[in-house]
Amino acid sequence: MMASFENFLWWIFIIFTLTCGGFCIEAHYRYKNKDGIDNEHKFSNKYKYFGQPVYDKQNKIHGYELLLREYNHHTNKWQLPRNVVDFPLSKIVSTIQEINPQLKDIANLSLNMTVSQITDFRAEYFFTWVLGTTNIKQLVIELDANDIRRANIFKRKEILYILRKIKRLQIKVTIENVDSSKKTYNLLQQYLPYIDYLKFNIHYVNC
Repeated sequence: MMASFENFLWWIFIIFTLTCGGFCIEAHYRYKNKDGIDNEHKFSNKYKYFGQPVYDKQNKIHGYELLLREYNHHTNKWQLPRNVVDFPLSKIVSTIQEINPQLKDIANLSLNMTVSQITDFRAEYFFTWVLGTTNIKQLVIELDANDIRRANIFKRKEILYILRKIKRLQIKVTIENVDSSKKTYNLLQQYLPYIDYLKFNIHYVNC
């Protein structure tokens, strides 16, 4: 009887181990084949970050804002991106590395990020890297209200989770393209304790 029970436990252990291994392999395969995270062939020429200086009242550069732009082949100009899915974090990393020498004695660095970027499992390590490799005194993360609106309920919960962590790192958060509707308030209400600035779009404000 004891031998049979031990044999039963052994097979339970084998099945459990194989199942966990299968989940790990599947998760690794899915991640490695997810467009825009590590595979940049669709993004390298279409999207780019531009560094825009922010001036103080003395007309001195107070900080930089990294603005994501999409290249329009019809107008041959860079424009606001219309639809960005899984845009790679490595693009921001390379941009920060390029402008890092210019960040000396700069107070603020503002990063425009997508929901996909901020909910990437490497995001927390990315923020730590930025704070540890630059001379900036304040890091600001800027999200678009429209991007949050398009996110599903699971992504919105992930946003809340990462915003709580960002708060502990003393990183400020801005939400842009906010309007005065009750729908938008209900959307952002759960995030408000972790948001430092709201940028209202004047075209959406109800008078």
